[in-house]
Amino acid sequence: MEVSFYLKRPKATEPTAIFARISYFSNQLKYYPSLKIHPNNWNKDTQKARQTLDGYGSFNQRLKDIVSDVEDILRDYQNNNDSRIPTTEELKELIDLRLKDTTPSKEKLTFMSFFQKVIDDSTKGLRLNLKSEKPITKGTTKNYTGTRNTLTDFITKTRKKVDFENINLDFYADFTTYLQQEKKSSLNTIGKHIKIIKTIMNEATDAEINTNTAFKSRRF
Repeated sequence: MEVSFYLKRPKATEPTAIFARISYFSNQLKYYPSLKIHPNNWNKDTQKARQTLDGYGSFNQRLKDIVSDVEDILRDYQNNNDSRIPTTEELKELIDLRLKDTTPSKEKLTFMSFFQKVIDDSTKGLRLNLKSEKPITKGTTKNYTGTRNTLTDFITKTRKKVDFENINLDFYADFTTYLQQEKKSSLNTIGKHIKIIKTIMNEATDAEINTNTAFKSRRF
């Protein structure tokens, strides 16, 4: 079995869909796993996201997970059906079911719940460091947890809403003021919190869960 990834529109000037070409035995299935990427951020030779993409490590990990899922599905199907090979229609349906079972609903994920998912995935070794492409360290995961806990305190004490759509310059001003005045945080600590928040927002944007890009402002 072989799974190869390609862009639907390689010459597009905006993010385009990625599809997987799944070749197994004498069959071939073209499958769209609901992933998009700008062609400038795609390496057609390695069939991976380039380092120019924010969160490229987690993006490439999703591609690896899809390959693993397809391998598991084929193996399980044959084991349960006397070595019979599934048709392309059967395989597509099984992949749909697997991805739906393992991918949380985008509509139900808030910023804070997505943040917790990132922490959980990091703890399980499912996320990769962007530079080394190795699993996130315990120290980094601890820093993520610290920032999430600080945000929870901020929400509780200020009663301000923190979700994808309102993480903007107003939020930045309110949060940094809170850190300075209430938590007596150093500029270095404040910078670490902001950097982690931007990391989470970038991953949510790559995953098509977030559409707000105000956090990319130079003033954020």
